[in-house]
Amino acid sequence: MANPVQIIDYSTLSDSVSSYLENEDLLSSDISLFVQLAEADFRKDVRLDLMIKSSALGGTLASGVAEFAEPTDFIETVVFTVENTSGRSRVLEYMDPRSFYEAGRNTVSGFPMVYTRLGGVFQLGPIPDAAYVYSLVYYGNVLALVPSVPTSSNALLLKEPNLYLYAVLKKATEFFSDDGATQKWSSFYEATKAALQSADARARYRPGLRERKSGAVDDGAFIHYS
Repeated sequence: MANPVQIIDYSTLSDSVSSYLENEDLLSSDISLFVQLAEADFRKDVRLDLMIKSSALGGTLASGVAEFAEPTDFIETVVFTVENTSGRSRVLEYMDPRSFYEAGRNTVSGFPMVYTRLGGVFQLGPIPDAAYVYSLVYYGNVLALVPSVPTSSNALLLKEPNLYLYAVLKKATEFFSDDGATQKWSSFYEATKAALQSADARARYRPGLRERKSGAVDDGAFIHYS
């Protein structure tokens, strides 16, 4: 195995994958495929704060217009809010499409209270009866890696290179039908992913200490005293 290199971009990730696989003859097209497949897995099962697009999509809902297209990099909603005419925000609740249409949410007008998604389109209910300001915060795809700048690196690779490395190695060993290696890299990938998502959850929900009149509060990670 060659000496390890610091992973900071597509090139160094590619070198590291070749080194771990002890295969210097991998084609660049092979590496590109494995990276693409790893990023497809990220879209399915990785949700980290650095993927959140805060206030990335917002604007004004016109009266009588209840639909708008989801962002091209959209994965999953974090929070969807609409301001009423007094400037107060309401968090819209999600309804699955069948329940949304069975309840007739698309047939009445008023201040939007719920939404659904179908075919890459957001639909609100009731249909806006005035112009309302909205804001959508969502998980978005990581910027796909390619060999050339300016997209030869991205925020996820720079912050969590091991997650990228394990994911790409998992896809590579699957391709080569190396079951033992696939199991190893898959285990590393799952453990790393779980640790990162757990750390994000703790950072997101623990900063405000829970107020209690007395005693300790155990949130599963730390014990706080009030």
